[in-house]
Amino acid sequence: MCLAFVIFLTRPLHIQFTAKGHGNAAVQSSHRLPTPRIGGLAVILGGFFGAFTLDATTFNLVSFLAISALPVFLGGLGEDVGFNVSAKMRLVMSFASALLAGMLFGAWIPRMGVPVLEILTLYTFPAIILTLLISGGISHSLNLIDGLNGLAIGVSIVIALGLMSVAVSVGDNQISYILLLIIGALLGLLVFNYPFGKLFLGDAGAYCTGHILAWIAILLLNRHPEIAPFSMLLIFFWPIADMIFSIFHHQHTFSKILQYYFIHY
Repeated sequence: MCLAFVIFLTRPLHIQFTAKGHGNAAVQSSHRLPTPRIGGLAVILGGFFGAFTLDATTFNLVSFLAISALPVFLGGLGEDVGFNVSAKMRLVMSFASALLAGMLFGAWIPRMGVPVLEILTLYTFPAIILTLLISGGISHSLNLIDGLNGLAIGVSIVIALGLMSVAVSVGDNQISYILLLIIGALLGLLVFNYPFGKLFLGDAGAYCTGHILAWIAILLLNRHPEIAPFSMLLIFFWPIADMIFSIFHHQHTFSKILQYYFIHY
């Protein structure tokens, strides 16, 4: 909350650089007044600084999560401050973060819970591809719902609470403490984001939060074989469902454009 308050107080100094897309320019935005969209910086730094209160082993987990999130965080931050990083490039950066996380943790999605799909996790290469697609997809999907005050942050908090309930049920205190840090950092920003929208999560915050939550789910599956993969899918249901709906919606729109073109020309 302290970092978010500093960003809010120093608004006149950086608003010309950090309010990109919030003057009715962004497609998913419902805001009119220029507002800083670098709240994700407060969330990520706040969570990382809070990790210094944890034991050494848990701190190492947080460090790996933070290091792996750097590519997607920098890609999102570049878009937030006006460098026009394309959505395709940000998606590529989310894949890069997923690959880096897999290398740091030495872990990929271990199982799918569906017999037909289990073959994808039996061999290293398809397991890596599957992990990149799911991790990058979740990271991207959380950014897609970032358009209304409190929506992306609120959904992230609910997801973190769901993951924490699973972690507590299997006695994984390390993951539980990390999720508590994430929830605390998100709540600190929510105070400024909802209901009046004084500070936004931004692409850096949305992508990075999605990446970290996705990898906490992957770590839980690797550390506890008794956890069902479908439980993780249900926890992330809302952003995933919204992303799938958006894909089909845009495909339908594209089809209508093609039909209009061929009929009239």
